[in-house]
Amino acid sequence: MLDIELGVKNLLQTCAGAQPGERFLIIEEEGDSSVFDSRLAEVVSAQASRFGLFVERLPVRFQPEVNGLPDWLTSTVSDFDHVLFLSRLGDQLRFTRMPDGTKPIVSFVLDREGMASPLGTACYKKFTELK
Repeated sequence: MLDIELGVKNLLQTCAGAQPGERFLIIEEEGDSSVFDSRLAEVVSAQASRFGLFVERLPVRFQPEVNGLPDWLTSTVSDFDHVLFLSRLGDQLRFTRMPDGTKPIVSFVLDREGMASPLGTACYKKFTELK
């Protein structure tokens, strides 16, 4: 059995550098065409709350064309220390400048199994060293 809690801890602490008391937004893709398992957002949200983060979840539908950070999203993400994209929107915006003070995380892990896998549990800092 793979340990999803280890993967989420890696995401929150090693990748995001999150600290208890910070605000954490999960932007999750909804709808029948989503490639993300909705249960992943539930697991991340629950563990982030236990870690002491103030968590909110924002469902979004996939839009084939996105040209920059939409105004409605700019004002929303500005209120958070960390923004986790469990949606293709994150991939579409990965080179877009976020509001100052916002730390975006674009996840390419699609489900709980991926979060618990060797990829999801591998030390993020080692990946950045390789890069």
